[in-house]
Amino acid sequence: MVCTRIACTCALVVVLAKGTLAQQAFPYTPPPGGAAQGALPVGVSELDLLRARLDAQERELQQLRQMIQQGRMHPTSASGTAADEPKVKRTDTHAEKFSVKVGGRMQYDTTYGTDSNLAGTTIGRDFVNGQEFRRARFILSGKGYGIFSYKAEIDFADPSRLLFTDFYMQMETPLGHLRLGHFKHPMSIEHMQSSKHFSLIERSAASDTIPIRALGLLLGDTWADERGTWAVATFTDPLLQTPGARDGDVDNTDAQNQAFAARITYLLWYDEPSEGRYLMHIGAGFRFVDANGRSVRFAARPEVHDTYRFLGVTTGPTSSYQQYVLEWGGNFGSLSFQSDWYLTQIQNAQDSFLYGGYIQVSYFLTGENRVYDRRQATFVQVKPYENFWWVDSSPDCRFGLGAWELAARWSYLDMNDVGLTPVGGTGGTAGVMHNYTVGLVWWWTPNMRLMFNWVHSDLRDSALGTTASADMFVTRLQLNW
Repeated sequence: MVCTRIACTCALVVVLAKGTLAQQAFPYTPPPGGAAQGALPVGVSELDLLRARLDAQERELQQLRQMIQQGRMHPTSASGTAADEPKVKRTDTHAEKFSVKVGGRMQYDTTYGTDSNLAGTTIGRDFVNGQEFRRARFILSGKGYGIFSYKAEIDFADPSRLLFTDFYMQMETPLGHLRLGHFKHPMSIEHMQSSKHFSLIERSAASDTIPIRALGLLLGDTWADERGTWAVATFTDPLLQTPGARDGDVDNTDAQNQAFAARITYLLWYDEPSEGRYLMHIGAGFRFVDANGRSVRFAARPEVHDTYRFLGVTTGPTSSYQQYVLEWGGNFGSLSFQSDWYLTQIQNAQDSFLYGGYIQVSYFLTGENRVYDRRQATFVQVKPYENFWWVDSSPDCRFGLGAWELAARWSYLDMNDVGLTPVGGTGGTAGVMHNYTVGLVWWWTPNMRLMFNWVHSDLRDSALGTTASADMFVTRLQLNW
């Protein structure tokens, strides 16, 4: 193939050059007044002209071969033309206007449970069953002018108020993307994952010790050819404000204590041909909060939203606190693992500690795998191999299975340390909580699914020295667009 290409290239060069060479050998110009086109100089025959041209072509061909052998010329350099170059459509992004993309999310949960001795703890009440819209969000997002983007997301699930979740502007800079507004803390693989893509209905109890979102400024990007990510951010700390009812978000108050957060991740292994069906992810996060002498409240539910907070403590006057996260995740085909471990160090009168974490595993019965986003460094939307559908036609019924995912998680959270005071009542107690969750996800389409979770929670109330447990069954119908 290479030899053929060289020969064709050389022949083309020769054809283009032969007319010039012939004119140099016989500088003949037809006389004015309309001499015949084929007229030759006196004493020159057509045979002489052909021989001269042939000699010139042979000399030129020999020169080309020598140049190629000496590396002074590439075989394709002489044949390239403007017509051979790929046509690239170029757009002036500086002049383009902002795009607008409309989206949304609806999650409807039903919870049924029983408990043993919750009334005998600081909580003082039995488990209550219920139904709720866990999330009902309307989203506007878009890009413009080549370097800008935005997102505006409002949650209508609580009838008493509107809640701003993601609400930010972003600009691409030489250092990375710069984000300003209300958005997630860059802390762990679990925090960065959207609730649209959970394998289990709620995040782990230990993640409740870190707020999901706050007002702030963030700079971040990928590194090592998108094998890793980094982000640094500064926030107004919401744990020092009035606790909100959903997702760790808060009401606005006059508290303006500042927090700093950072996260770095790296892919130890990423299978490019399968686009991440096999991978291994590691990462770490850090958060520092200047509490400025205020009392800080930490609380956690037993991985079911429509229930009480089983654990809840206040720290007393606190100068500052630090939070550390180690994260790990992996895909091994249809089998997936994920784990985060959290530690909170509090500078109060006794230097108190909170710690906990989880181990989660999931498996797709229908062969899919969890999808990893290399720019966000977390798991995102799963696309079933086959959507769920059916057609009732005679003599039989035809249907598609959708995707089926099994998931399980053990989590642990310890809020039992000196210097921590129980909140009391349904705000939670000081103590230790273990949660065991088993779930089934039935993906009808990439945007619709039905989820089932059984959660068993064991609580040890250190304030009263009593124990309690609860078994909760939760279903979720989800639609996002």
